[in-house]
Parts: sequence; C-alpha cells; structure tokens
Amino acid sequence: NAKDIQINGPLFTRVDMRVKKSFPFLSRGSMELMLEVFNVFDSENFNHGPANGNLAPGAGTGIFQITSAYTDVNTTFDPGGRIGQIHWRINW
Repeated sequence: NAKDIQINGPLFTRVDMRVKKSFPFLSRGSMELMLEVFNVFDSENFNHGPANGNLAPGAGTGIFQITSAYTDVNTTFDPGGRIGQIHWRINW
C-alpha cells in the first residue's frame, strides 16, 4: 500500500542578504559596518491554507489571490515582509 504525496504549491523559501565593510584603524583595530536585508525577494507564504485544511480555491472575485501576508509574531517574532537593519562593531 503506497502513500500518495500531494504538492499544493512552491516551498516556503526566504533569502537574506548581508553587505559588510571593514575599516582598519590603529595597528590591530577595525570598525565594521553591516547592512542586512531579510526576505530580499519579498516571498509570499503559499503553504498556509484555510483553518479547516480545505485547499479548494472556492469561487468569487478573490479566487486564486493571495489575501494575507506571512506573519509569525508569536513564536519567531517575524512580522513578515522585507526588513532591513544596520549595525556596526568595533574590534580591538
């Protein structure tokens, strides 16, 4: 008895990016400036369906449209969307 596998959409993927520049000073010290962007391509989460688990598209004017964005503030503190941050560090 083989099990069936059903794929309903693309996998949920996110791409993060960091750009870092180091500025040396004195003999051994340096300062680093970093720019980070999370979810660079602003990926949607297609993996969530209705609460009842029924993945049928239904009918009406909103058929096959994404009506909500990915958010997970309860467990990972990720509000979704494209987020960026700037930070710096001094090494000596």
